[in-house]
Order: sequence, then C-alpha cells, then structure tokens
Amino acid sequence: MSTIQDLFAEQAARTPDVEAVVHRDATLTYAELNGRANRLAHRLIDAGLTPGAGVAFLCDRTPLLPIALLGILKARGYYIPLDPTYPAARINGILADAQPFALVTDRDADALRAMGITTDTRVVRLGPDDGTDPANPPAGRADDLVYSIYTSGSTGKPKGTLNFQRGAVNVNRWMIDGFGVGPDTRALVATSIGFDITSKAICSPLLCGGTVVLYDSPVYDPPRIRAAIVDFGVNTLNHTPTGLLGLIEDGSPQSYAQMAGVRRLLILGEALRLDRFRRWLTHADTRPVLFNGYGPTECADTIAAHEVTDADLSTGGDCPLGTALPDIVLTVRDRDLRPVAPGEKGEMCVQGVCVGAGYRNLPEQTAAAFVADPLGGETLYRTGDLVSQRADGVFLYHGRIDHQVKIRGHRVELGEIEQALNRIPGVLESVVTAPSRPDGERYVAAYLRTAASLPPTALNAELAQILPDFMIPATYTFMDAFPVNASFKVDRRALPEPALGRPALATAHRPPAAELERTLTTLWEDLLGFSGVGVDDPFFELGGNSLLATRLVARVNAECGSAPGAPLSITAFFESPTIAGVAAKLAAPEPVTVVAPAAPRRPRPADGDLIAIVGMAARVPGAPDVRTFWRNLLDGVDSLELLEEDPANPDWVPVSGWATDTDTFDHTFFGYTPHEAERIDPQQRLLLQTAVAAFEDAGLATATSTLRTGIYAGVAANSYLTRNVLPHDQTGDYGLGYALVGNDKDYAATRIAYKLGLTGPAMSVQTACSSSGAALHLACQALLADDCDVALAGGASLPWQYRHGHEHIPGGALSADGKVRAFDAEATGMVLTGGGACVV
Repeated sequence: MSTIQDLFAEQAARTPDVEAVVHRDATLTYAELNGRANRLAHRLIDAGLTPGAGVAFLCDRTPLLPIALLGILKARGYYIPLDPTYPAARINGILADAQPFALVTDRDADALRAMGITTDTRVVRLGPDDGTDPANPPAGRADDLVYSIYTSGSTGKPKGTLNFQRGAVNVNRWMIDGFGVGPDTRALVATSIGFDITSKAICSPLLCGGTVVLYDSPVYDPPRIRAAIVDFGVNTLNHTPTGLLGLIEDGSPQSYAQMAGVRRLLILGEALRLDRFRRWLTHADTRPVLFNGYGPTECADTIAAHEVTDADLSTGGDCPLGTALPDIVLTVRDRDLRPVAPGEKGEMCVQGVCVGAGYRNLPEQTAAAFVADPLGGETLYRTGDLVSQRADGVFLYHGRIDHQVKIRGHRVELGEIEQALNRIPGVLESVVTAPSRPDGERYVAAYLRTAASLPPTALNAELAQILPDFMIPATYTFMDAFPVNASFKVDRRALPEPALGRPALATAHRPPAAELERTLTTLWEDLLGFSGVGVDDPFFELGGNSLLATRLVARVNAECGSAPGAPLSITAFFESPTIAGVAAKLAAPEPVTVVAPAAPRRPRPADGDLIAIVGMAARVPGAPDVRTFWRNLLDGVDSLELLEEDPANPDWVPVSGWATDTDTFDHTFFGYTPHEAERIDPQQRLLLQTAVAAFEDAGLATATSTLRTGIYAGVAANSYLTRNVLPHDQTGDYGLGYALVGNDKDYAATRIAYKLGLTGPAMSVQTACSSSGAALHLACQALLADDCDVALAGGASLPWQYRHGHEHIPGGALSADGKVRAFDAEATGMVLTGGGACVV
C-alpha cells in the first residue's frame, strides 16, 4: 500500500497541466502544486525533520493549505491542522501538547503575536512562489503517521488522535472507487481545516485528477457558498448535515437551482436525519447521489457508508450507517467484547487498516479504547457508539453508550428524546439538554427549530405517547438557528440557558385571590423555580412531574395542615392538579368511602383429593401447542434437532431442541412499552404468554374472575440480564431495580399475577430441573388446603446458548447419544432444550 503523497506525485506525473486547485481567480496545476509541495518538504528536511515527526500548520483555505498538507507528508512528517478561527488559548494548548517539529503558516511573526499565539515552536512561513522545484523526496511507508487531529476531550482539554497513512489511503481509495470521485470532480472545500472530513475532501480529488475548489471565508455564508458552487462548477460536496441544511433550508427555487450542479454529496460528522432534506432530495432537478458516511476520527474518519435510496427517503428518520468500507472489519460487541446476535444492540468495534495509533500523551485513554481482541486478530477500537446490525449487514445507529444523564434517578439517553421530537410533524431539528433547577434537580430542556407554531402542550402530548414522564421536557426554547462550531456541528455549550417560566398555555392567566390560593401559589413557584403561575394553570403543563408532585403535596400538607380538607393526598392532587383545584379540596374534607365487608368463603365441596385439569398450554421443540405435542408423541416423532458435529471432540453430542417464536412478544397485548419489553427475560415473556394460553384453554377470564387464582411457576437461571442488558447499559428508563424485576427468576410468578390480576398466592418455584414438577405439587397442595380456588402451575427454560449441543461426561446429567428416554432404564441423561408449559 502506498501513501497519500506518493499517490499524488504519481497523479501529478500523469496530468501535470490539469487544474488541481482553484481559489477565487487563482489556480494551481498538478505540476505547480507538486513542485511547491516538494519545495516545502525539502525545507523541512533540511531543517532537520526526521520521519515520524509532527508538523503543525495554520493556514486559511487558500492554495497554501494543500501545499502545506502535501509538503509535510512528502517530508514524511505527519500534519497537525490548526484552524485560524479557533481561540488562541486552544491553539496554544494544542501546540503545547503536540510539541511539533515546526509550525507551517501563512502568517508572519507579527500576525501570530496579534492572534495571541505564543509558542517556542520553529515557524516555517509559506511565502511567494520563488526558487526551483526540487524532485520528489523519497517515498513514504504505509505505517507512517499521516495526521493528528485534535478533538474535544472528556478531560476538558483537546486530545490528539494519531492516524496512519494506510488508513487515510484506504478512505481516499473508497472515495474514488465507492463514492465516485474522479477526473471530472470539482469538489468544494468549505469546512474547517481542523475537521477530518476536510482532509479527504482535499486529497481524494487530487489522487485521481480532479479539482479542489477552496472557499476561504471564515463565515459560513450559505448564499455565498451557493454562488461559489455555480461560479466554479462545483459538482461534489463533503459536508455535515447541519452545514448542508443551511444551504437548502429556505426551499426557494433560486437556492435549488444553485445547488442543481451538485451531483455527489457525502454527509458525515453527525446523524443524518433524512426528513430534514426530503423536500430537496425529491426535487427532480437537484437530487444528487447521496452517501451517508460514518466513522470516528480515531479510524481515519470514515469506516462505513450507505447510499441513500428512495426507500430510505420514504421511511425518513435517521439514515442507516451502511456497511464497512473495504479492508475494514466492523462488529457489534457486548461489554466483554463478545459479538452480539444480529439485531441486538452493542458497541461498534473496528478492526482493519483504518485503526489509528491512539491518543498523543494519553496512554490510559489509548489503552481503554484501543484494545486486544479477545477473539484474536488485530487491535480493536471501541467507538463508544451504540449500534445494531440488520440481517442484510447494514448497521444502524442508536446513540452513545456513554452519553447519559440521570433524571429523577432514571438513566436517560438524551438522543432518544431528540429522536422522538424529530419525528413530530413540524419539528425541523431538536437539541435536548439536562440542566438543573435551583434546588439541584435535573430536568429535560428542549431546543427546537420548527416549521410552524407548536405549543409545548401539543408537543408533550405527542411525546407522552412514546416516552415516560421523566423524559418529557420541562421547558422548550424555540430558535431560528442553532449555534454551530467550526466543524458545523451543533455547539451545545453555546445554547442559551433554558428559561424557566410560565409557558404559553391555552388556560388564561388568573392570579390568586383568596389567602389559601396565595399560599399555594408561593409553594408552586418556589418548587418550579419561577413566578407568574396562575391558579388555573395545570401543574404538569408548567413543567411539573410526578416526583415534583409528591414534593409539592408534602409542602402543601406542611403549610396547610390545619385546613379542613387536609391532609392532601397525591391521588387528590392528580385529580385536580391546579392551585384552584387543590384549594377547593383543602377547603372541604374528602367524603369517607365505606368499604363493604368481604363475602364469607364458600364451603368447599367434600370431593376428597380430586383435582381437575381444565386447561393446558405448551410451546416446546417441534410443537407450538399441546395438540401438536400430543400428536408427535402418538406418532413417535423425535422433535430434537441434529446439529453440526465436532470432529475434534468425540464426546460432543450435536443435539438440541428449541421452541418456535420465542423471540416474538406482543407488548401491546400485555400493556408493556417496547422499551420495557425488550428488557424482560425471554423466559418470563414465554411463561407469561403460555399462562395466558392456558387460561384461555380453560375458558377463564382472569381479569374479571371472582375466583381466587394462584400461580406456582418457575424459570431457569437467567443470563439475559448479564449477557444482553447490562453489557450495553440498557437498563434504560427504569434503572437496575426494575431490570431485575424483569429478569430475575424470583419475580416470575408475581409478574404474571400482577399482569393478569390474579388474587391468590403467587409463588416462584426454584428446585433446579424439577422446578415445574415441584410447582405442580405445590399447586395441588394449595387447592386441597383451600388457599385458592384455581391454580396455575408451569415453567419455562431458554438456555443462553441457542441451538447448542453438549459434551457428554460419564456419570453426568447430559445424554450420551442425544436421546432422553424419560422413565426408561436405558436413559443416559437429558438434552438441553428451550420451551415452556402451563396447566390450570
């Protein structure tokens, strides 16, 4: 594999007189650009630069920019780009950390001092084009460093990522072979030189005979950029979604006409939400070939790409990440770096030529992110991105595994709220933060760009359909545009402070009149953190939530405990969550509800120990129901499955069995959200489904039955929580405690009793392999002891190793030949299978 500079030199030899760089009225041919880059390289070599040393450059977007980039590489240094628009403190901090051999710049010493740049680094100024053009320096190597780009660091200081030539070459080759950059390309460069997409925007055209058009204004001015696209015949763009949106957002025919020449567009840097661009992309005269690119700076910027299709546009939402570029291996891993099954969420991990060398001067962070693959092979980079992979190999993005906040004790991914907001018609773009109230409680604050007026009450009503209340924004700030940083990504730090105050409500403002209303108003305002609350304003439309409601009720009872209707219950508050409503309840005591005594137990008929089985349900290997299972028994059908043998292990028994459809679950039928259903142990889901089927078979409507119905059931030891939920920090909205309820075997019976409204005993039974038999015995004993009128007994087991054989150990519990032979003298053991059954 060659290097960027050597591939460019080869291209310059093939097309010396072709336009390589255009800037305003000036141009550089390939021969001119190559010669001036050679001249800089020899200046650096003559000054003592050795291969592998870093060289910073600080230039505007003029022809000096590609000269500096290529000249540093030709000297076998790696470049460290510095954006002149960055604050001086940031530039000085990068220089201090990087300790470059030299600073290549188009500024003189006075200009650098005027910028506030103070450094002892050797300064190499790029001056006028004088002197002769020396020959190409010696060739580089694929394992040379190519650049170090400084990104925001978790420590508060920028961190320098180090990348190899082989990774940069691989990306640029894909730009040519996959994205379609070629000799006819005229690519506009309008992004920061400190942004890694700028590197390939410059290099890829120069490796195949194309032309780079430089836009040099430090101000991102969409009308000027569109004019440059027309004036210079630009047909290719590399941009962020935020930057692109500024070019086409006004939707005017003139803007669309100016953009019509752009035929290839690569979007990367942040999630691409296709809804924002559908109108432009479906315009017949303007739609370019559009690719969504994905990749971290640590891996040469682009590791996957997806060409947007008509189907993607019709679906909307976030664009898929696509599939891996050549010579790159992408896998989805759990916390222990074990691959997860297709469709499951996990961390995106990267291997191949793109993986960089780590972070400069940060050995601990490097060791944490660039790790040895426990499965063997090359170094693996952990991106921290939460992704999944579809059956067709396409990766989908689900946010960051470490971008989380705690709201009222619940772990919340702010990106999930943003995605929910973005799906609401009329919302163009959203940003969500989690600031704190004066009392320290964090709340959700949303910033929106909208196409029409959207009342917060309407937005919250939409969100309440898909999000729990602690994820509903307490404040909305409507903006014409979001602040962006030098990389054209939304600058969250520059967003205005959310204004805690009375929102625009459909309810007219009515001030307090009576003394009690004034007292309650003070309590309301102190808790919410703003004044101006009206007595008819609904508490939850003011940004209140259920936790704040409990605190408010406590304060009301402490302040107004002598009122006739005190103490105020939380139920009463939810019935009338306004100041006027609470004042009315406090002014008069609640009526006393008289509860009728429970009906006496009916005497049990003297039936001895006779017990009737009135309902059955099963989902077992080879049979989705009891009828099929019975037919298999009568016909002598062996429902176990023969798997692939292991020639290296003569004791391996390649036999297993698995019930059908154990990966399906109707969450709406059982009243679960998709979010919660995903986190319930599949064994508990199967047992719940089987229990309902058994009651239906018995003709019992559990929700309306007056019979005391008990449940005695068990599931196998759970691995879903530790292998599938916790490794990806997906305990989600409701925390570890609720995740345990959904997964731990001890809650199997009580979950079903709660969901089905059973009023008898609920006992989770655990006696290893005899759990279901023990459950059946306990159910019978409960009926005979008059503990219940009806009892359900059952169990479910889904081993974590799906369709997996076993190793036979003499004297062990597992079968020697894959046959069970229950109650037979020739039995040698059991077979690990998955299924469930219940009887009523």
